[in-house]
Amino acid sequence: HDLSVKISSGKICTGDVVVGADGKPHPIDVIMCFLGLRSGVRDYVLGYHVDPEPTGDMAYRMTILREQIEQLNDPYWTPSLQKDISRNWWGPESHAVFYPLPNKTVWNLVLLRPDDLPADTMTATADVVEMKKCFEGWDPMLKVLLKCVDSSLKWKIYHMLELDTWTKNSV
Repeated sequence: HDLSVKISSGKICTGDVVVGADGKPHPIDVIMCFLGLRSGVRDYVLGYHVDPEPTGDMAYRMTILREQIEQLNDPYWTPSLQKDISRNWWGPESHAVFYPLPNKTVWNLVLLRPDDLPADTMTATADVVEMKKCFEGWDPMLKVLLKCVDSSLKWKIYHMLELDTWTKNSV
């Protein structure tokens, strides 16, 4: 199918095009949509609505600046900042993941626990004191990192059933 697009200058462009944020038409072969949990595009492509299913888990998500870790002067963590390491901990009803983001200036810390958020809540501000209590008996190296944390968000973890299709002819 040929599309025609009238741009603000009054010029009409034909062919398979999409108008970009720059206001100019660009030839295309495919349009890709990246879908989130509450995507209306997914409903359009599928032709029906699918609700995400809560897994029963939630994540405390936080970032820690390299400078914060360096200020701890920890004999393990300070030298580890130079390496591309990921650290993982598994425990009863919980686990934790710590890994660098690009350039190793910021590190991501994710702590997974059983979900205690209300059913209709996807994210919330976490009580950091409560969060740290959940990991009191854990590896001292994790507890050192938690000294850098003064705020966090809680994120409910969802699962989507496998979709019937990922395409819809010419959208």
